[in-house]
Amino acid sequence: MGTISSSTFRRLYVLYLLGHFKQGSFGAKRLQKVAYIAEREAKVRPFEYRRSLYGQYSESLDEVKEQLISMDYVDAVPLDTARVVTLKVDDETYELV
Repeated sequence: MGTISSSTFRRLYVLYLLGHFKQGSFGAKRLQKVAYIAEREAKVRPFEYRRSLYGQYSESLDEVKEQLISMDYVDAVPLDTARVVTLKVDDETYELV
């Protein structure tokens, strides 16, 4: 029986989690939450988490997400619900998403 590296296992784990959602995870924060809850309920713990302002956060999970995007296994697209905020400073106008 063969073995795989821990980084390959992490990528497969994230792809497995994302496969449970027809339309994806709807954002990086949601992906962090889904992975954390899945790990909390399972015996497999491929990521380490720390507390952050928005809940548990894993730097290595964020790295895996970026790897999967760069490999064209997943897409990161803006949500239709994103709001554009217009900011006026002096005579300059800025639009932020």
